[in-house]
Amino acid sequence: MLISVDPEDGSQLDTAPEQIVLIFNEEVNQNFASVAVTAGDDRTNRVTGEPMVDGETVTARVDDLAPGAYTVGYRVTSADGHVVSGSSVFHRRRCRGRCRRGRGRGRC
Repeated sequence: MLISVDPEDGSQLDTAPEQIVLIFNEEVNQNFASVAVTAGDDRTNRVTGEPMVDGETVTARVDDLAPGAYTVGYRVTSADGHVVSGSSVFHRRRCRGRCRRGRGRGRC
């Protein structure tokens, strides 16, 4: 069972995450872990490389994500053979005004 996902389901982010972190209640079989991050009707997977498995934690690095809604889909097999799959959604907000870089104005 999925315990947590970062970014959290339904979250509104000012900046794009560099990675997606999924934590399960059991160890995950490193040979059977897949994560996809997609946007709307564009089914292009934004995950770069293979997900990394460390016990109960699966981490997937992602490309720089433009503003918009993203779905994180996952399918893993636990060490005892149970398949766990599901999805989560987060949003990256659009920048209004100038994005804050150093001492700039506005927020992203």
